[in-house]
Amino acid sequence: NDENKYGSIVAVAKTLITQPSKSEKSAESVAYLPDKYCFPPSESAAEQQASDDETVHTECTGITFSSEPTEVRANIRPTRVVIIDDEYGIARGDCIISLFNPYSGKTQQEDTGDNVAGLKEIIWKLRELRRGDSKIEDVPVDSSASNTVPSLRLKLPVDVDKARVLRGTKHIKEIESAAIQYLKNDEFDEAEDLFQEILSSYVERFMKESKKMEPTAQLKAYEYQQVICVVLHNLGVIKLLMSDYDEALNHFQKALSVQEPYLGSDHIEIVPTLLKLGVSRYAAGEYSEAESAFRRCLEISHKKSPNSSDRAQLAEILNNLACTQYCNGNFDDALSSLSDSMQIQCEILDESLYSESDILSQCIMTKVSMIKCNIGCIHLDQGQPSLAIGAFQSALMHQKNVLGNSDKITFKTMSHLALANLQVGLRKNAIQLYKRMLQVQTTNCCEHHIEVARVLVKMCLVYMEEHDFDGATESIYRLYECQQKNKDPGLAEEFRYLSSIGKGVEKKLKKFKQPVPPSFEAVQKPS
Repeated sequence: NDENKYGSIVAVAKTLITQPSKSEKSAESVAYLPDKYCFPPSESAAEQQASDDETVHTECTGITFSSEPTEVRANIRPTRVVIIDDEYGIARGDCIISLFNPYSGKTQQEDTGDNVAGLKEIIWKLRELRRGDSKIEDVPVDSSASNTVPSLRLKLPVDVDKARVLRGTKHIKEIESAAIQYLKNDEFDEAEDLFQEILSSYVERFMKESKKMEPTAQLKAYEYQQVICVVLHNLGVIKLLMSDYDEALNHFQKALSVQEPYLGSDHIEIVPTLLKLGVSRYAAGEYSEAESAFRRCLEISHKKSPNSSDRAQLAEILNNLACTQYCNGNFDDALSSLSDSMQIQCEILDESLYSESDILSQCIMTKVSMIKCNIGCIHLDQGQPSLAIGAFQSALMHQKNVLGNSDKITFKTMSHLALANLQVGLRKNAIQLYKRMLQVQTTNCCEHHIEVARVLVKMCLVYMEEHDFDGATESIYRLYECQQKNKDPGLAEEFRYLSSIGKGVEKKLKKFKQPVPPSFEAVQKPS
C-alpha cells in the first residue's frame, strides 16, 4: 500500500536474508537462519504446533529458553537489543586511532604496512581499564618459547545448541544475555553467532510485517527496522575487536543503509555507526573515505548540545579526523583537530575528579596521552623534534601513572621520545631511555626476545656516536647472543637484518682499533 516507504530497507533485508550461513541449511529452514534454531525438516506441521505449545528448557547457568503459543507470539513487539558501545564491546569515545606503528621509531605515514596496530592496542587497553583491569601491565609473549600460554577465557556452559528459537522474538533477550556473557570472556566467535541468530530472526519477521497493509503492521516493521540497525552495529563492533576490518566495514555499511532511510542522513543517532565505519575505512588504508566519514560525524555532532558522553565521542571524532588529515598530508589541519580534541578531553578529565569511579579518570588520562603522542608523531615527522619531546614527555607521565612502565603503549612512547632526543643531539637522554626499555623487556620477557634485540641495536649505534666503545661492544655481544638463543623461525629474517647492523658497527670498532673480547667472536660464529 505504501511500497516506497520500506523499499530501501526491504532491499537491504533481502541481501541479509540470502547470505550464506556458517551452518548447513535444511530444506525447510529460513535462508539465513541456522538449523539449530529451526524445526528439523522431518517435523510435521502438527508436530510444530505441538512444539509451539510446550515449553522448551535448556539448563545452562540459570538461562532458560521457553516458548509460548503461536497466537501469543504473533502479538509480541520486537525486543530492543542493547548496543554494545560499552565496556563489553567498544565504549563510546574509545575507538581512538594512534599514529604509532608496530616498530618504534617510525610514524604511521612512514610505514603503512600495518596501519592498525596502534588502533588495536589502544582499543584493547581502554577496554581492559573499563572492565577494572587497571594497573595490569602487559607481559609480551616470548615467541621463541615452545610452550604456549593457555587462554584465560572461561568457556561458558551455555548450551545454546539445544535451544529452539521458534521463529519468533520471545527468546531474544535470553540469546542476547548469552552473547553478552561470551563478550565478557572475549569469546567473540560465539557472541557473533548469537547476534547473527538475533539478526536472522528479526529480518525474517520484518519481511513478514513489511508486506502487511495494516498501519499497526507498518509501525511494527519500523520497530524491527530500528532493532536490525543495532544488531548490525553490534556485529561490526565484534568484528573490530576481532581485527576483521573488512567484515566490520561491511556490517557498518549495512547498518547505515538501514538507519538513514528512516532517521535521515544527519541524525545524531547514526554517528556511532558512521564513526566506526570511518575507523574501518582507516584500517583498510582508505584515508580519504575515512576523513569524509569523520567530517560527517563532526558536522552532525555540532548540531546537538553535547553531554559528557557525546563530548567524549566528539573528542574521539576530532582525534580520528586528525589522523586521517595527517595521512592525507594536511599536517596543520591535523594539529588543529588534535588541539580541539585535547581541550575537550581535558575538560572531561577535570569533571571526572568529582566522579566516584577512578577507572573513568584512568581511561580519560590514557586517551589524553594518546592524543599527545599523535601530536608528538606529527612534530617528529615534520622535523620539529623539540616540540615532539614536549608532547611525548607529557604523554609518558600519564602512561607511567596509569598503565605502568611495562605496557606496550608506554614502551612505544619511550622509544619515540628517545628518537626525538637523538634528533636534537641529547644522546645521553636517549641512552637512559633505552636502558629503561631494555630492563623492562628483559624482566618481563626474556633476554633473547626480539624487542630486546631491537633496543640493543639502537643502543650500540648511539654508543658509537658517543664514542663509548665499551658500551657498543657489550651491546653487539648481547645482540649476537640474543640471535643465537632465539629459535623462532619467523624472526630469522629480522635477526639477520639486525645482525648485519651489528657487524657494521663491529667494523667501525676495528677501525678505531678497539679490542674485541674472545667471547664476542665465539657468539658471532653460530649465527
